[in-house]
Amino acid sequence: MSAEKRKFKRYLSNLEMAARRVDGTAFQNVEVLNLSAGGFLIRTQMDLNVDDALECQLDFPSTNLQIGLQATVRHGSKGTDGHLYGLSIAELPGMTTLSFDALLAAWFEEAET
Repeated sequence: MSAEKRKFKRYLSNLEMAARRVDGTAFQNVEVLNLSAGGFLIRTQMDLNVDDALECQLDFPSTNLQIGLQATVRHGSKGTDGHLYGLSIAELPGMTTLSFDALLAAWFEEAET
């Protein structure tokens, strides 16, 4: 079995994010367990399906920084204490993937000090 190769560094996280389906349902808070410039893993009570499109607002604690993005559900597992979903980032309005990657590196480095 070969190891999965990722394009971007993945950071363990304890961030919260507001998310909703792009059809306009109400925003719900979800827990971001890990995060990279390519996608993230969330835990939520939302019942989602593969290929669902989400509108997300990611807040970085201790800053005024809020990133709006769109993501797509790629895989999931449903449980009694919350569902886990892997999401890929579909759109980062006003930001490139490389600049988001640099922002994550800087923020997580700062958060560790």
